[in-house]
Amino acid sequence: MSDNRRFQLLAIAYVLAIYGTSGWMRLVSTFARELAGDLLGSLTTAGLAMTLAAILAAIRRSRRSLLPYLPVVLGYCAALAWLTIPEERFHLLQYGLLCLLCDRAMPAAIVGIRRHLLVVAMVCLAGIGDELIQWLRPNRVGDLRDVAINAAAAVLGQSLIAITAHSGGRRSATGYSRE
Repeated sequence: MSDNRRFQLLAIAYVLAIYGTSGWMRLVSTFARELAGDLLGSLTTAGLAMTLAAILAAIRRSRRSLLPYLPVVLGYCAALAWLTIPEERFHLLQYGLLCLLCDRAMPAAIVGIRRHLLVVAMVCLAGIGDELIQWLRPNRVGDLRDVAINAAAAVLGQSLIAITAHSGGRRSATGYSRE
């Protein structure tokens, strides 16, 4: 099985997992809040900060200037400031991972800005689907704010993927390092 095909199946399974767990994810969230209390917000922030630090370290290892990437880094920090609820911050990780899966699932022939826009569009559609399912569930509430958060996560996730993909190393036909 080709790598693209494997990632296509992983992306589909991941989206189905998001959709399939929407009915009881509120219970998991409530349990996490009861278990961790106020620490939950700190834990999600720490996880996101460590993710950003790893990305910045990858850029620095490539001996590139951080200045061109400053808008994306500031956007990421602004999203953290804007999203005060831990569950909303989790969307950055959740849909960032989906961006990675969708990016890897994309055929190698699709390159450049077209590739990035297609990945963002796919992730946004998955986020819209998630909210539509929540609107239809009696125990959940669909929210346009969550659609915006999912879209912001898609844009930030794909931006960070693009940055790290061009941070050095051997490049494939897509321009991405596959090491």
